[in-house]
Amino acid sequence: MAATIYDIIQMTMVACGGTVTGSTAMQKLLYFQSLKIPEVHAVINDHVHRYYGPFSRNVQGALLSLASFDLIRIELRSWGNDGYVYRFSEGGEGCARRAAEKYAATYDQICGIVQMCRDACGLRGIVMSCAAKSHHIMVENDEHGYDADQMSSMVESAWRMDPSDARAGAKLLRSLDLTR
Repeated sequence: MAATIYDIIQMTMVACGGTVTGSTAMQKLLYFQSLKIPEVHAVINDHVHRYYGPFSRNVQGALLSLASFDLIRIELRSWGNDGYVYRFSEGGEGCARRAAEKYAATYDQICGIVQMCRDACGLRGIVMSCAAKSHHIMVENDEHGYDADQMSSMVESAWRMDPSDARAGAKLLRSLDLTR
């Protein structure tokens, strides 16, 4: 049996140390995983355009389901892209660790992607958002041959992003090998 969207979200949270800060960060971690891990893409493949980059309604629904079953807690810290904090409930971490053991190969790949994002930008949602937007636009405009730096520059100006965040987004795309 393959991992479910619930397993994938929980394994992502384990890889992040039990807490993910920001709905943007959560969505983008899962977006990158869906691009790099076939097992994740099989269950998370519904990304649509949103202001903060590719967004999955299925991920959002699964997060709410996990909260309703008291496996995770969703706390509102403040309004904005880092406003939500996702944490395990008391019983949730054990359930997530069992999923990580059951799907060890997928979990190892998830850990690798989380580590690349941590190294490139400290899991900051705004940087991952810039990278995801750049990648999404690059794929849609493949015939123009834009590279990660050109796309980050365009995304920076279009969304009025901090230039250092845009550069960090381009670095993240290179580390994830998503520049083409």
